[in-house]
Amino acid sequence: MPTEPAPEQKRGSSRTILISAVATFVVLIVLGVVSRMPLPSSTNTTAAASTQPITPGRIVVGVGVRDLNLVDLQRVGGDDLRGAYIGQVSPGSPAERVGLRIGDVVLQANQQPIARADDLQRLIGTQQSGAVLRLLIRRAGRTYEVQVTARQESGRIG
Repeated sequence: MPTEPAPEQKRGSSRTILISAVATFVVLIVLGVVSRMPLPSSTNTTAAASTQPITPGRIVVGVGVRDLNLVDLQRVGGDDLRGAYIGQVSPGSPAERVGLRIGDVVLQANQQPIARADDLQRLIGTQQSGAVLRLLIRRAGRTYEVQVTARQESGRIG
C-alpha cells in the first residue's frame, strides 16, 4: 500500500510549481508578450470608444489609434501584432486629406518602427506644427507610404 508523502514534501513540490509559474510569467513580461496579448472578445470595445482622446493644444494629424489585436489583424491582413490601428479619422483633418482610413495600421513613422499606439502618439507629439510625417501603413494586406502634415489642435480628437 502506497504511503502518503510527508507534508514537507508536498509543500516543496507546490513551491517548485509556484516558483516555476512566477518565473515563466516574469519572462513573458520581460519579453513583452503579456502586455501585447489581445483582450478577450467580450472585453473588446468599439474602435471609436477605444481610441484615446487627445488633449487640447497638442500636435496631431487627425487620427485616433489603439493597439492592434487579433481581430484587427484578421481584418487587415498580416501576421504581426505590431503597429497602431487607426480606429478614428477626424473629418477635415490632415489624415483624412491624405486618405488614411479606419482600419489602416501604421507600421512606421519617419522610418521608426511603430510597435504600439503610444509609440505613434509619442512621435507625433514631438513634432512641430507643419512637420511632415512619412507613415508606412498596411491596408488589406498591402503596404503603402503616405505623408501627413502635423498641426496644432485645439479640439479633443488626435
